Amino acid sequence: NEESVLFQVIGISMMHSLSQHVLATGLTTQTTGSVEKQEQGALLGLEHSLFSLARIGGPALGTALLGVGAAGLWSVELACGTLDLLLAVSLSIALPQAAKRKGN
Repeated sequence: NEESVLFQVIGISMMHSLSQHVLATGLTTQTTGSVEKQEQGALLGLEHSLFSLARIGGPALGTALLGVGAAGLWSVELACGTLDLLLAVSLSIALPQAAKRKGN
């Protein structure tokens, strides 16, 4: 049973990591296209500092939740994973459309 839980945690973590790169790249593309050229550096700095903060605090928060053994932990993980996938799909649809509008 513990082995099954371990494989579930590894599987969810891998899916989250794969979608995380797509989301960060898509978010950066969308936001830098929304601001003036002279504001893009400040925006990129802010985004990457927030990404770093999430990477620093995320593991500590996840470890604390696992240590507590929260009953709703799997539902939270699945909700976050589903949200990641939905955002990745919506960005993959929106980015080509935005590029077409910008090119025309």
